[in-house]
This record gives sequence, structure tokens and C-alpha cells, in this order.
Amino acid sequence: MDGNADEKTLLLYKVIIHFKAAVVLYASQLQGPKSAAVQKHIRQLEYDHLTAALTALDSVSFLTTSSLLLLQALITGAIMMQIIGNPVSSWELTAHASRTIVALGYHNISKTEPETDLDKEIYAAVAWCAQFDSCMSLLLLRPRSLPPLQQRPSYLLDTKMDILLHWKCLEFKYFSTLTSVHRLSPSVTTHPAEREECLQSARKALECVKFIEVIGKSLGHFIEGYDPYLAWTMLSYPLCPFFVVFCNVVGTSNARDFELLQDVTDGISTLITENKYVSRLHRLCSTLLSLCKPLVQRMESNGDVDVSNSGTAAVNNPSSVFGPPPHGLDVTKGNESADDFLPSSWNDDMMWQLFQSQPSLDWFNADILDPAWDVNLPK
Repeated sequence: MDGNADEKTLLLYKVIIHFKAAVVLYASQLQGPKSAAVQKHIRQLEYDHLTAALTALDSVSFLTTSSLLLLQALITGAIMMQIIGNPVSSWELTAHASRTIVALGYHNISKTEPETDLDKEIYAAVAWCAQFDSCMSLLLLRPRSLPPLQQRPSYLLDTKMDILLHWKCLEFKYFSTLTSVHRLSPSVTTHPAEREECLQSARKALECVKFIEVIGKSLGHFIEGYDPYLAWTMLSYPLCPFFVVFCNVVGTSNARDFELLQDVTDGISTLITENKYVSRLHRLCSTLLSLCKPLVQRMESNGDVDVSNSGTAAVNNPSSVFGPPPHGLDVTKGNESADDFLPSSWNDDMMWQLFQSQPSLDWFNADILDPAWDVNLPK
């Protein structure tokens, strides 16, 4: 504030302050009713600050002496790269931040509670870096940069919603991966107990998605409601949980599972405004829901499970997303039970095509840095 800092220090502060102005200050002003002109003005201010933050970050030298300020600027940069949808740059900045943590000795922290304001800043920086290091290394199949750290106490989950949000993201990643492991087991189509474990893992993963959406909205941290937590949670891990629950709805007409799929699909729809690539995922999920809906309605009206050949033609709808399937869904005949149907549906060629279809890193690209995306500003 006194203008006595050197140029390198000022660059680091510009990264952080412009980012906080865009994401924290102006984003909070978008909550609640605003006129179109005011929203356009605030959006332009956000764009200007994010551009200034990225410009300053681009000028930071990798030879800058390690410090807490440098660490905070690098992590801020990693967050910006995540928000705008650049996973490779996010990983590179996280790796640099990890090396800075080691250089400063912060990786040796043993106390679970910070004692001073400085400690709080250090702990927060290490926690953010650990989160990004784990996530980006897994996504890009690269080794972690940080050495093993002590875990954050679980009791904080009940008092800090930001930490709880991160925890739910980690839970989703765990249950999503566990679902994929169960689904790839050669005995999953023959052992009912293993199918049930797979199904329960899938349900828990989707419940985490619902929680992330609700908490993300309540915190209101991000631009016009665009929540990178939800976007990266859904797009960076296998879609296997959604497909497993879908398979169960087709086989059993389970109304509760259908409602779970509907809630998750509705949550995905909130991301389309700022990430046009998400429309592919939303179109797929909506198509699968359209297939399930008649089956669930028939069960509710008749009071029993009635899965007939009428679903065979409808299953071809996902071809607009993935191309024509090998053949239709192998649904049951009139006198076959749902239990008999489940193994065949889980081993169906069409189902395998769904399970093998995953998002690519191209889906991450968000358009929030393009002010012409929704306010018709000149480029």
C-alpha cells in the first residue's frame, strides 16, 4: 500500500488481489436480482480482474525466491486454471507450489491446530496444494509432487462448510473409483452380493454429487453460480456410478434410484451456461432418463415390476451421443424376473459401450473468460 515493494513482490500480490476481487468481491455481487445492465457491468469487472490476475501470473519468474507469498500466488494460479478449464497448467502450477512447500519446510508440519494468523495462512496453503496435487496427478496419470502429509482432523467437517465440500468431493472420487473396480470384476454378473456392493457404491457417489451441488450453491463463491467443484467432480472421474444406477433402474424400475438420477441430471444442467461441453453429458443423462421414465411410471401404476421389450427401441436414443450401439438392450421376456434380468443387463454390449464412454479433458474448457459468451460484448 505504501508503494515500497519491489516489482516481483507486486506481481505476486496482483495475482492474489485481482483474483480475490473477481471471484470473491464481484462474484458475491451477482447474488440476488440485478438489472441486465448491472449484471453486464459486474461481469465485465470480473473479466477485467481475472485477465489482470492471469497477466501478472504470466510474468512471475520460476526463479523467484521461495516464500509464503509465492506459494499463495501459485495456488491462486492453480485455482484459476481449474476455473477456466486448463488441467495441464493447473497441474504445473501445483507441482511448482509443492516444491515451494518443501523448500520452506511446510511439509513437516506436525501440529493439527494453527496457533497464529500466519500459521492459518500456511495451513490453508498446504491444504489447498495437497488437494490439487492429489486430484491433478490422478487425472493426468502423473506422480504426486508433495510428500505424504498428516490428515486434517475430521471434526472440522462439522464446523467449516468449505472443508466439508472438499471432503465430499474426495468421497465422490473414492466411491466412483470403487464402483469402477467392482464393475470390472469378472464375477460381478454372477454374484448378487458383489452387484449389490457395486450398486451401493454408485448410489453413494451420486449422493455426494447432490451434496456438492447444494453446498456449492449455498457458499456462492463462484462466478454466476458456476461451480468448478461440481464440474470437475462430474467430468474428471468415471461416469460408471451413473450407468450402474441406470442399469438397476432398467432392471428393477426402482423409483428411488430414478429420482437420484434425475437430481444428478438437474445438477449437471446448471453447468451448461458456462461450459458448453457439458451439454454432451447432460444430453446423455437426459436420454437415459427418458428411457427409464416409462418403466418407473408403469411400476407405480401397476404396483409391480414390468420390464418388457418396449424398452429395446428406446435404448437406441443414446446413439446421437456415442454412435449406433451393437444392438438394443437385452430386456426380459414377460415371465422372467428382475433378478434374472440383472446379470444379463450388466453384461449387455450396449451397457459395456456406456461404461467405456468417459469424458475427455476437452470437456473442462469453460467460457467464463469470454465476456461475449452471454453478455454480447465485443471481442
